[in-house]
Amino acid sequence: MPNGTILNAEYERPVEWQYAHKADYLQFVYPGDYEDVVLRLRVVNRDDGSTLVQQDLVLAVTDSPVASAEVLAFSASPEIINRGESVTISWEVTNSDVVFIEYYEGFIANPCPTIYRDLPLSGSLTVTAPDLAFRGLTFLLFTDFYVGGSRHHCGSFREPAAELTVAVTDYIGQGVEYFRPESYYSTFGEQVMLSWEVSDGESVMILQLAEDRFPNLGETPVAYATYSNLPLTGTLEVTIPDNPIVRASITRHFLLYVIEDEPLPSFPDAQASVNIDEDGNLTCDATLSVVDSENGMVTEFGAMGMELSVQWDSCGNENTLLRLALRRGDYNDPLVSEEYIPVEPSGTTTVTLPEETGRYSIELYYEDEGERYTLRTLPFVIEILAG
Repeated sequence: MPNGTILNAEYERPVEWQYAHKADYLQFVYPGDYEDVVLRLRVVNRDDGSTLVQQDLVLAVTDSPVASAEVLAFSASPEIINRGESVTISWEVTNSDVVFIEYYEGFIANPCPTIYRDLPLSGSLTVTAPDLAFRGLTFLLFTDFYVGGSRHHCGSFREPAAELTVAVTDYIGQGVEYFRPESYYSTFGEQVMLSWEVSDGESVMILQLAEDRFPNLGETPVAYATYSNLPLTGTLEVTIPDNPIVRASITRHFLLYVIEDEPLPSFPDAQASVNIDEDGNLTCDATLSVVDSENGMVTEFGAMGMELSVQWDSCGNENTLLRLALRRGDYNDPLVSEEYIPVEPSGTTTVTLPEETGRYSIELYYEDEGERYTLRTLPFVIEILAG
């Protein structure tokens, strides 16, 4: 066994344990002045610790260490594709007996990879981006035997020898060569460069959506910003707004329209998305806590006139509001009363339940340019009882 060799040891346990059969790996580094190395497998009785069976594996140590595998090339062509298009992955490896590639197709609902096994030391393969690819396609290259994952981690436990990602653009309509951001990840206050190429039309208009979703077919999109009279080929630098209206977003969406001698089309000609870095999401730690002022406990029922202790943190929103609302029944019933109370970005206050029965809710809101928006926290709801 050359120094540094990785072994694939398989064994069966003749007792009824949780794992009746297992394949795993040992990584041995020669410790010093020994001619042989003994690997000992011992099966013991869990109750009294006695040995049930024991087997030794003697490995002879050679003088020459195994040369490390080397990745000479690992590339993708092209490096950016549209959904539904194909990409060719090429590689070249030396000093290895094994090559396999894990392929993550960028579909958020299917996080497990496709595994290409028993590949040659040099070669190529072609894959097609799914129509629902959410992010770029990721390829991991390994140069030793495969160590499979579990139901909680379906990829290899090993670190890859090389890795590459192929960027995938969003929806591209007829006549649009491409429409993509320079980076698919950003955060609030940062700038993103958009680029596009359109084959025909008079001009291009791009909308940055205010909502964290694409509009339905025929629905008028709600735009945070509109960029009009743009050339058919060009670039545009936009800022991901650090604004309460969009702070609850996970993704920034952009729609591209090709403008001709007619009104705005009912559906965009292309769309692109930028994923918001969670570390920059200013609503990630927004909190709202409501308890009984008397005993400090959370309660689902309360009496008229009961006092509640309300504590909140809106992550720095200067125009924070507490919304207090009363309904006779469920959310479909009309409001009996509604009140917005301006408060500091964080703090504690006391709220007294009204002298009426019904469902009373306390929610955290903010105000921007005269409009009110809810913060991403769970509302507190209590049933007010008579007496």
